Amino acid sequence: MVGGLSLNNDGTAILYRSGAELMAYNQGSPLIGTYIIEEYKGSDSIQTYVTSGNMTVNGEEPSRTAVMPRIKIVINISSENIERLNGSATPSENQTEVLYGYSNDEENKVLTTGEENKSTIQVYFHGKPNETEYVVNVDEVNLRSKPSLNSDIIDSRRKGDIIQVSDYVNGDKYNDISTWQEVTLDGKVCYVWSGALRVKSAYDQEQQSVKDIDLTAISSGNYESLVGTWVNGKGETLIIQSDGLIVSTVDGRSGKGSLGGAFRYESDGVPYIGVSNGYTGGLLALLKVGFKTTGDNSDTSKPRIVPTQNGVYNLPADAYYYLQ
Repeated sequence: MVGGLSLNNDGTAILYRSGAELMAYNQGSPLIGTYIIEEYKGSDSIQTYVTSGNMTVNGEEPSRTAVMPRIKIVINISSENIERLNGSATPSENQTEVLYGYSNDEENKVLTTGEENKSTIQVYFHGKPNETEYVVNVDEVNLRSKPSLNSDIIDSRRKGDIIQVSDYVNGDKYNDISTWQEVTLDGKVCYVWSGALRVKSAYDQEQQSVKDIDLTAISSGNYESLVGTWVNGKGETLIIQSDGLIVSTVDGRSGKGSLGGAFRYESDGVPYIGVSNGYTGGLLALLKVGFKTTGDNSDTSKPRIVPTQNGVYNLPADAYYYLQ
């Protein structure tokens, strides 16, 4: 009799035995084998106990019902492992356990042996996620065919994109996180590593506290929302003071300039303010949180500025300056 089981990400399965199978000399020793998970392709339903919430009905043996499983899990235990634990020299046969997975009416996930005339194992997993809207919190994340870093890439999403999550599963561990979010994309199920996502409600709250560019104040000559050190991906800096003075460092060379000239929106919808060093002039694009330009390659969850002469179209990611 199997008293419990553990299915690990490395493909190993541990079966904890109980009852009459436990001898005094191996009490608590588990069987160790391997497992595979595959889609259930059979046409026949399987047997399981009638469930209530996340437990079977107490008292007498619950009634059974027929369900159509979604997955099939095959666990293989070698004869050598069985002989080792039994302390017997008598040859044993390989042992195979088959479990079937389905979701009950409360959307809890259940594993069952599917047997009609014997006690049926019930293993309960989580229900559906409480939060279904997530935001990509890294520069880019891949949506994969399986919860594995080596599986096929179905699509990708950039930082700030919203993803609708339908479920979550265990998969490859990365940075100590093995949870993957299940997403349905154009009718196809794919998976996203959860370390790249953030619950949208928490993300939105965080963004409200981010210091943003105040375009109204800037148009009136108040540059307080721009004050500080801005750095782009190349390590170049723009230090802006409250009076509009700018100290720039590019390729190790420093220069000075100032904000000035008319604040205006161009035909592309991007707000700009003039920049001058006393000899030549240019523009400084002012990109508020969430604002996207044509071919935007920046982190739109943060305010950005870009000095330019020709607009901000399809710029490389390292061209954008961020406030430190």
